[in-house]
Amino acid sequence: MKFLPHLLLTLLACALPAQAAEPSRKLLPVDEAAKNPSFFLFRAKLQEAVAKKDAAFVLSIIAPDIQTGFDGENGSAAFKKKWDLAKPEDSGLWHVLAGVLALGGKFNEDGSFLAPYTSAAWPEDLDPFEYVAIMGENVRVREKPDAGSAIVATLSYEILTLVPTDGENGKEAWMKVKLANGREGFVREEFLSLVIGFRAYFEKKNGAWVMTALVAGD
Repeated sequence: MKFLPHLLLTLLACALPAQAAEPSRKLLPVDEAAKNPSFFLFRAKLQEAVAKKDAAFVLSIIAPDIQTGFDGENGSAAFKKKWDLAKPEDSGLWHVLAGVLALGGKFNEDGSFLAPYTSAAWPEDLDPFEYVAIMGENVRVREKPDAGSAIVATLSYEILTLVPTDGENGKEAWMKVKLANGREGFVREEFLSLVIGFRAYFEKKNGAWVMTALVAGD
């Protein structure tokens, strides 16, 4: 009988519910462009122009007062200068805009369109400075910022918590993240999207679609 108290404690511990891990959240791809045929066609032409590095076409579809950032310097002249479109072959615009347009987007209530989907569909209750979204299926989270490191998890479209780092991201571009179960690991930046990364806004003005903003940050 002297073992009875220990037995009862063991049974009680087994009966208590385990502390539940924070539920994982996903940000699945969405692209509403086809809901508006005129915008769908406009975007297709823009994507073709981007692939050809056609600066003239891009400059023809931006709004005169296009927002280029948050420093107050906006407008078509500022856009052309920022992206160095006087030398279109060397401009960084093509890589940025191709990536933004390839990731879908959503229409807002006023009829404007925001791309990519990772910005347009981001949950309002999550701080965009504290979280990041995995883009793609079966993306590997590794123990260290090294492609040869052990795999912590394999995730698809998960929203993860960003973890501040102090020079431990390695030579390549990695981000440290925390999973819903509390484990931490590293993911290559190319598989992640920051909500405050580059995003493009489009509106229909005077019967024609124009890009009204291409910004990053907040």
